[in-house]
Amino acid sequence: MLTNEQTRIFIVDDDHVTRHLVRKILSNSGYRIFEASDGAEAIELFDDIEPHIILMDVMMPDVDGYTACRAIREKANFLELPIIMLTGLDDVESVRNSLDAGATDFISKPINWVLFEQRVQYALNARSMHEELQNQKSRLSQAQTLAKLGSWELSVDENTLVCSEQLLTLLGLEATETLSDLDSLVNYSHPSDKETVRAHILDAMIQGVGYHLEHRMISRDGREIYVLQHADLIKDRAGNALKLIGTVQDLTELRSTQAIIHHQNHYDLLTDLPNRRFFTDEVIKSIVVADTDSIVVVYMLTLDNLRNLSESLGYKATETVLVSFSSRLKTLKNDSVIISRFNDNTFAIMSSELNDFSHVTHMTDAIMDLTKQAISIDTHDIYVTVSIGISIYPIDNNTAEATILGAENAMLNASKEGGGRYLFYSEKSNQEAQERLELENDMRKGIKRGEFIPFYQPQIDARTGTITGFEALARWNHPTRGIIAPFHFIDIAEKTGLILDLSRSIIEQACQQTQEWTETGLGNFMLGVNLSIKQFIDHDICNEVKTVLQRTGLSAEQLDIEITESMAATKTADIVNTLKKLKNIGVTISMDDFGTGYSSLNQLQSFPVDTIKIDRSFINEIEGPSNGIMVKTIIAMSKSLGMNVIAEGVENPAQLEMLLTHGCNNIQGYFYSKPLPADEFSDFVSEFYNNSEENQNIV
Repeated sequence: MLTNEQTRIFIVDDDHVTRHLVRKILSNSGYRIFEASDGAEAIELFDDIEPHIILMDVMMPDVDGYTACRAIREKANFLELPIIMLTGLDDVESVRNSLDAGATDFISKPINWVLFEQRVQYALNARSMHEELQNQKSRLSQAQTLAKLGSWELSVDENTLVCSEQLLTLLGLEATETLSDLDSLVNYSHPSDKETVRAHILDAMIQGVGYHLEHRMISRDGREIYVLQHADLIKDRAGNALKLIGTVQDLTELRSTQAIIHHQNHYDLLTDLPNRRFFTDEVIKSIVVADTDSIVVVYMLTLDNLRNLSESLGYKATETVLVSFSSRLKTLKNDSVIISRFNDNTFAIMSSELNDFSHVTHMTDAIMDLTKQAISIDTHDIYVTVSIGISIYPIDNNTAEATILGAENAMLNASKEGGGRYLFYSEKSNQEAQERLELENDMRKGIKRGEFIPFYQPQIDARTGTITGFEALARWNHPTRGIIAPFHFIDIAEKTGLILDLSRSIIEQACQQTQEWTETGLGNFMLGVNLSIKQFIDHDICNEVKTVLQRTGLSAEQLDIEITESMAATKTADIVNTLKKLKNIGVTISMDDFGTGYSSLNQLQSFPVDTIKIDRSFINEIEGPSNGIMVKTIIAMSKSLGMNVIAEGVENPAQLEMLLTHGCNNIQGYFYSKPLPADEFSDFVSEFYNNSEENQNIV
């Protein structure tokens, strides 16, 4: 609302005395006063002054007050600008002429100065109220436009309809068009929803109860619009229906956004198959509605050896296989079959409305058939096999969650048995899964409590009879189960991410212990530690190694980083770059389990590797029909590349003799010692050198 100091009052009168008196009275209240001595001057000055109120004499020479009022009214409407006529004429005709000319009010002369200022203030207040009302209507209109909210009002007695501009726009109509009655609005409803809309409106009018209704409308240009319509009945004091007032809000964009969000939350981004959440909900629904004669079958299937494919051809190849295989799976879908990408390389299928147990394996046969055709990736033809687990409700389990878990356990068992097969759920599988979960929980606690410790397996130069180093191997000193070997927990650690904390702990303990042995004079040994692929990909392993060396005081030249051959083949460029940075620190690099990853000679040459460790599976073949051809090849190749060789898993004199014959002197295995805890390893070193002469005789 304007202050008096902001309010501009325009006095138009040919009588100088009147203008002077009006100015004096109104100036005392702080108003800004502007004057004109006749109608022509008033018209000329109006646009420059832009007054908030005009006080105008009727009888003026040349252009009188009536004429000036009409001219000004063409520029400013009745409610926006009060015009009060000052007239000495008191007949009815003069008053009518003033109002017809566009005057808001009139004051008779001689002026009653006591009431004069109140009349002016009243006119200004009315103007301000109108201005505020217009502002509110404008804000409401803008808000309705932003909210895509239109409104309508139906006169019950006359069945006349008034629609807002926003509603007309929503329906694709021009703002100047009208909808004459209720039927004309209802007719814009979708044909399938029209009678529902009409029924709600009639119920509101008869029962007097408002409604909220989501339905569809069809705009003039044929667009389908989702709307939320709300209406309330207005009654008079006697309870008679006067009018029905309604709003219509366009929800189309919101529904579209919700649909996108729903799809993102319930479908897999890579394969566009339903995800785990969607699948689980569907299994729950199917079990709830299943009748007593029906069974619900859940199939879990995993692509066998997908990790090996990723390691050899990269993760992009894996994604290609997953997408291609998921497309094949989609061909099995029908109204009673749901297919999902449950996680990573695991798919889930639910088949409901089955009445015959013999039909259960029809789906497994169909899935197996999908693997018969190769998946082409560049120049490679990839053949995949699947391991399938089957769980049946209510035969195997009585809840959705248990049925899914049963299928998953059966799938894991099928995979353990070599893959390319299917197995049904059994209670044993469920028990193993429970034990695995308990083991994982114990691992989390054990890492925090320091239960994971390094054992040390010596590496010995069999020709010189000296201990050159040792490999630190993780063991779990479980509070109730005793020492647990790594094959029980490493896989869980890898899959849960616990491998990062576990590896850091083992490496730091091993470095600290190695430094202590160096300082006490036990020996200046090389320490071999294993790193996980997760440490290479997800973390700054170089800084981690530097930090451990600084904290423990161990020389970088005493630390050997062991990576597996299959790890080296994954994201080759990244791994090579990281290995080079590690080499710059001063550590050495060994390639563990060599021979199992089928690295090419070119790949091997690209890695900054110092030592090749022959996998124990090849050592076991030394005494077999192949006569250790693979071992001989690896030794010869390593020597040609200037690399050291260590044979792992050496257990008997025959294996040792063959290795020495072909130039592999560095031995690690049970022939000399199993992995030992720190105190036993110290004793082993002392005894080994005390019996060095006997060891030489063994060689």
